[in-house]
Amino acid sequence: MKRKKREGRVRRNVRRNITKEIIIASFVLLLIASFLYLRNTLRSLDYFRVKDVVVDAQGQGDFSYLEGRNIFDIDITKEAEYISQAYPGYKRIKVIRVLPNRIFIDFVKRKPLAILKLYRLFSIDDEQVLFETGNESMMTGLPLIVGLETKIFGPKVGSRYNIKELTRALEVIKFIQNNRAFRDYKIKTIELEKGNYFTCSISIPWVLYANAGRDPASGSDILQVKFSPEGLQDKLDLLQRLFSQIRNELSRISYIDLRFREPVIKYRDDKK
Repeated sequence: MKRKKREGRVRRNVRRNITKEIIIASFVLLLIASFLYLRNTLRSLDYFRVKDVVVDAQGQGDFSYLEGRNIFDIDITKEAEYISQAYPGYKRIKVIRVLPNRIFIDFVKRKPLAILKLYRLFSIDDEQVLFETGNESMMTGLPLIVGLETKIFGPKVGSRYNIKELTRALEVIKFIQNNRAFRDYKIKTIELEKGNYFTCSISIPWVLYANAGRDPASGSDILQVKFSPEGLQDKLDLLQRLFSQIRNELSRISYIDLRFREPVIKYRDDKK
């Protein structure tokens, strides 16, 4: 008798579970059908057809091909990738839906960190991507990197070049630009030399000549620093300490050689 009661309860529970599953499945199917119906309805409405493509102030190009398309049919991720390939001079491009019928395209320009001299001049950013130099005002005051003609063949705009010599040159530039100890100095050139070392030419503020009682016209305002690639960060730290310690002597120095265990400082001939 007890066995029959247990079997009856089991059968009732099974029927309840099956009923619940049928109800849940029906509800899910109803949601899917409603979603598909709503999506197809929205796609067929002229209300959601793109009427305007707005490009931010930094952007360029003709994107009228997007007009007239349903805003939900545009794959904004793929569209951003396509535009990025067409305009490699921009660091990031976003395509944004603005309901009900607008597309906004956000362009973020690459910021040049230096000018790279190959068979012609290119700008290069902190991601080591080449792009067009643009107008002359963009190039003013930027360091010039030379001597990599045999390291980069067939340079292409929009390509990234992970070359160790280029990486090190940019490390020097970023260190000097971002360090307060060098805030009064500017890198003019970084040149890769034979023997796998490079020379950094740094302009010295003329106020240092006056403080040292020297006539700026009596000598060059450029100080050269020679680096070898090994232990570059340690040598940059050493250069920072040297610039702080001998600041008033910098106008009299021709070059500082950091390729050896101890720094070598070469003074100019005193022509006072």
